[in-house]
Amino acid sequence: MVAESDKGAEIAKVEYSKLTPESVEKKLNFNDEANKIAFEFQYKPSQEQFTKAVEATVDERAFWKLFDTPDGTPDRAKFLRVINFAMNEDAVLLEAMKQAKNATIKASLPDNSQAGGLVRQLVTAPPEESEIDNK
Repeated sequence: MVAESDKGAEIAKVEYSKLTPESVEKKLNFNDEANKIAFEFQYKPSQEQFTKAVEATVDERAFWKLFDTPDGTPDRAKFLRVINFAMNEDAVLLEAMKQAKNATIKASLPDNSQAGGLVRQLVTAPPEESEIDNK
């Protein structure tokens, strides 16, 4: 069984050594028709990032070590985040692009609540509700 596991690891190393950062490059179209914004998101890992990912992929111990807390216990929340991202990669990236687009548009809009108006709105956390909001 150990020999089979070692053989499988060697096969994996050979197969992953054939891949390049371009093999895992991500391209995703973003289209916001209402605001006439369309572009292609592109991401390609650096050679260092790619090499670390391959190492974690072919070495089971290195992979599981990614999900340890500093005290050595499993970081289950991190593992779940990674699995969730892997399963929902496109949706997560599209949501990030949508939120960035909305914040950019908001930052360019005038804030008429300021004296003189035409002051750009700052992108901040939602403000606390005022007495007027509570009524």
